[in-house]
Amino acid sequence: MDAEAKLQQYLLLGKSAKGRSMCELITKATAEPSLFTFGELLDLSNVQELQGEFAAFRALLELFCYGTYPEYQQHQASLPQLTQQHELKLKQLTVASLGAQQKVLPYELLQGALAIGTVRELEDFIISDCFYTG
Repeated sequence: MDAEAKLQQYLLLGKSAKGRSMCELITKATAEPSLFTFGELLDLSNVQELQGEFAAFRALLELFCYGTYPEYQQHQASLPQLTQQHELKLKQLTVASLGAQQKVLPYELLQGALAIGTVRELEDFIISDCFYTG
C-alpha cells in the first residue's frame, strides 16, 4: 500500500476515533515507515479535541508535522515516549527540515541536531536511513 492510501486509511479511522483510540491511531501513524505527512491528520476535529491526559498525543502529532528531533529532546518530559521507529522517523524529518532551510548541511549541524556522536554514524544514518529509505 502506498503512502497516500495509508494516509487515507488513517484519516478514515481518525474520523470516528476519540480519546485513547485516537492516541493509538496517532502512535501508529507517526511510526508508519512510509508516511511522512501528517497535516491532514492533525486537522481532524477529533485530534484537535484531545485534551487532558490525551493532549500530549496531539502535541506529539504537531511535533511530527512541524518540529524537529532537538525540539523533542527539549520537551521530552511532556510528550509520550518515542519508540525506535518514531525516533528514526523524527530524525529523518529533521534532516528534511534542515535541508529545506539551507542548501549545505555541515556535518556538525547534523550531528548536533540528530544527537549522533561520530561522523561515521552520521554518514551511515544518512545513507542507510535517509537516501535508501526514500
